[in-house]
Amino acid sequence: MSFEALVGQVGPLFLFVGSGTEGEAVAVGGGAMAHRGILPLWQVGLAVFGGSLVQGQALFLSGRYLREMAWVRDVTAKPAYGRVAQGLARHPIKLALSFRFLFGLRSLTPLVLGTSTVAALRFALLNVVGALIWATVFVGLGYVFGTGIERLFGRLPVHIHLTAVVVCAVVLLVGIWVWRRLNRKRSVEVV
Repeated sequence: MSFEALVGQVGPLFLFVGSGTEGEAVAVGGGAMAHRGILPLWQVGLAVFGGSLVQGQALFLSGRYLREMAWVRDVTAKPAYGRVAQGLARHPIKLALSFRFLFGLRSLTPLVLGTSTVAALRFALLNVVGALIWATVFVGLGYVFGTGIERLFGRLPVHIHLTAVVVCAVVLLVGIWVWRRLNRKRSVEVV
């Protein structure tokens, strides 16, 4: 089996799981793969949309029905929970639609929404709309980014293209990790 065939078979599953856990890097990478012709654009969009939708809904339901679990209590005890809860009180619809775009709050916000009085059906509908907008934006960015790379460097072999996507994702993840560590140290120093 060729590398392209393997990616074609497991790519949508990777995008589904990855977009729910890691988000933007996976969605952009999926868009770049669609541009390259490794996966059809509709499959990438559907997998990224579905993963983001399921992640948001699962976290909302966890906040709603599992709020007594230790991990939910730990999350709701953090200072960020209070800030998100304040935003929720002022703009619940905007927050439900836009939480995927709020760096560092992507997992926390649906959990907070689940612990609130926001109706489950209302969140589910807003979650569908928000996931659709988010998937369209980031898969579209990846597709356009793929076009730009092709114009700069020509048509790269598939293995180089995929390696570049993986390297970019790793660099992004390391950057996020470093940023979070620095912010934790700053918050400890302030206190």
